[in-house]
Amino acid sequence: MLGRPEPTEAAPYYFTYINQVESDNALAVIERQLEDVLSLCAGISEEKSLHRYAPDKWSIRPEAWLRTGIASNNQFSVRAMAFITAGHVTHHVKILQERYL
Repeated sequence: MLGRPEPTEAAPYYFTYINQVESDNALAVIERQLEDVLSLCAGISEEKSLHRYAPDKWSIRPEAWLRTGIASNNQFSVRAMAFITAGHVTHHVKILQERYL
């Protein structure tokens, strides 16, 4: 599981994100990120959550959940992507439990 992805493992665009990860252990980074993000979000006031750093930019309030974009030539909402991510983990945990353990 350790080691960085090779250029052939993802579209070049995704290396914008992949290259942000300084460690060779993505799972360890994800574990740390959960704690960091929960701590960060817990300190955001109601007033601060409405802030937009420019008129055409989004705030961090829930209405962003319905925004859409394109990934792999398919339209997705932010909300759908969150559920896809959570469901993807659930799917693989079930496979591990049912078929490997």
